[in-house]
Amino acid sequence: MPPAQKPKRISLGSGKYYDPEKSRASVKHNARVLFLQAVENRTPAVLNALRGDPWDLYEALYRRVTPPQSEHDWLYSIHPVIVSDWFAGRPSAGWTPRARAALTRLKKSLFAWGSNYNILAEWTLGYALDTMMFWTEYESVPDRRRYDRWLRKQLDKALPSDGGTESSCYGIRYSWGIGAYWYFDKRERRHFEYQNWQGEDEGEYQQRIRVEFDQHLESYMSEIRNRASALPRTPDVTKPERFDMLALYLCGRMSRDRIAALPDFAKDTSVIYRDIREAADLIDLPLRPRGRPSKKLQSKPSE
Repeated sequence: MPPAQKPKRISLGSGKYYDPEKSRASVKHNARVLFLQAVENRTPAVLNALRGDPWDLYEALYRRVTPPQSEHDWLYSIHPVIVSDWFAGRPSAGWTPRARAALTRLKKSLFAWGSNYNILAEWTLGYALDTMMFWTEYESVPDRRRYDRWLRKQLDKALPSDGGTESSCYGIRYSWGIGAYWYFDKRERRHFEYQNWQGEDEGEYQQRIRVEFDQHLESYMSEIRNRASALPRTPDVTKPERFDMLALYLCGRMSRDRIAALPDFAKDTSVIYRDIREAADLIDLPLRPRGRPSKKLQSKPSE
């Protein structure tokens, strides 16, 4: 059975129109989710590696913070500040010396992970932290690391590995736990009030109320049309397969020639690179230098 065809365009929102000021963040987020989905499907080793040393360090930090913080606090207060401090080179305030040492270990591990897969950026590390929080809350079990080692040993016996990076995944596809969302200016709910029945003819009462409702709705539709005329259309992503190519190019370290040889991407190499560059620009992700893909980037985070 042939693989399912990807749509030629994907909307970055759930509405026809968007507010450039208030919806812009969700549009950017939804484009990044398309890339994360491509990473998840095309290069599963990325999430497999995140579930190793980085998750071990994160889980220990998450479990030992006192007083315990809510998921909302971790997602919208703690994680953004941690990543911002890391990239600005600032010491994280409000943490005990022991917790700061744990944060430093986590930072080194995540920077190494991001560098190794060519996705080192402030937003990718932020999403990695969010993902590990979801794993910790909903997938973590006592002695999970010992169980993982036992499971891999059993799988090695049943399915000997060829030593490659991808072969260690055993077909297991982990998820980022991050989905698309949409923000549009929320206003007060509309209410239509009408008079109770006063004993008049049922048909006449129903007709009168329908007329009143139609007038009420038409007044609001006029307001909607005026608002819509001032708003731009929600952006679409054309050629969403560009994110698959970007994942293979960065995380899979595949050259343009190798990507062009895949049956999914029968294109000239110059077109391949243009599509990759456009996808990277759309999600604010720096491209690795052109040329032969490096085996491993050696950049290290600052202390």
